[in-house]
Amino acid sequence: MVQLPVGFTLPSEIIRDGQIFHMAMAVPNVEAAMGSLGQALSLDWADVREIDMQMTTASGAYTTPIRAVYSKQGPPYLELLSGQPGSFFSTADGPRLHHVGLIVEDWEAEVERLQSVGMTLHGTISGGVAFFTNEFGLNLEVMGQRVRGALDGWLFPGTTT
Repeated sequence: MVQLPVGFTLPSEIIRDGQIFHMAMAVPNVEAAMGSLGQALSLDWADVREIDMQMTTASGAYTTPIRAVYSKQGPPYLELLSGQPGSFFSTADGPRLHHVGLIVEDWEAEVERLQSVGMTLHGTISGGVAFFTNEFGLNLEVMGQRVRGALDGWLFPGTTT
């Protein structure tokens, strides 16, 4: 549980509801970022995973490899990821905040809601994951409850969820 400074109030119902699952940074070198950010923020890390992301966009489906890891402290967790140049997960422009990850009860309804408020759907991943962006450059990853179980297994191997 995060301890907030005295007098600090949470600004959003999303945060209070616990829907912000993680903040993701695109980094050129996952292990180097784990070392630096782990020391600075007193974080322990789950295992680094190499994942073939199978994204479906309006232009079609494609697969791109990424390397990713989550902090064990959270929520919100810190995710570090590194992707191939030219992909949605590219780190060619250097390290940066890549996206905010949300866990939602009704994934389909949230996808529809975000599109109705002007978010642009970048792509989806089977199993209940969608990536959105807006005109300010904010990327959101919206994940359904089914994905939460897989993430819990990654973060806390050997536990039941």
